[in-house]
Amino acid sequence: ALERRIDELRAVGFEPVRVFVEEHSSLIGRRVELQIGRDRVGGVATAIGPAGGLVLRTGTVEKEYCLGEVTRVLSWETAE
Repeated sequence: ALERRIDELRAVGFEPVRVFVEEHSSLIGRRVELQIGRDRVGGVATAIGPAGGLVLRTGTVEKEYCLGEVTRVLSWETAE
């Protein structure tokens, strides 16, 4: 079963996986904090990016984070 999934991933790429994770994530639309080493970054989780990282919006800037740990999940944001 795993080999079949790997073959499917090779054939169609990461995009279907990214879409599935984004649709089922409890973080999208929520204000979160990430711990990245000794640094903390906060923002609204808006998507799963092309590299598979969590995309955070801080003000008008969006950035994909592929490293770090979500340490806090705060309020829901209204879509703008």
